[in-house]
Amino acid sequence: RVRQMINGLATCGLNVPKVLIIDKKSGFVLTQYIEGKNAFDELVKGELEEEFYKGIFAVAFRSKLERVNINFSPENFVLSSGKLYYMSLDLHSLSNSLI
Repeated sequence: RVRQMINGLATCGLNVPKVLIIDKKSGFVLTQYIEGKNAFDELVKGELEEEFYKGIFAVAFRSKLERVNINFSPENFVLSSGKLYYMSLDLHSLSNSLI
């Protein structure tokens, strides 16, 4: 089920960090650390790159087509080496958000 949820995110064009540990009971997911710029921090500083906006709009379009509902809060995204990563991999919220 967890792999199914992560694959759903990938079909929307989202890069997700490698999952290291999953605790199904608590919904805790430990993932690899992704070095990069947190979108929220960059937004607050007024330095959010154009790449982020392009990536978010592409993901929003694909997620609607694939019927996947994700949390678009900027703190859930990291830009690293030109790739947009979705960092919010909480099992409880993911299982409730995938249609």
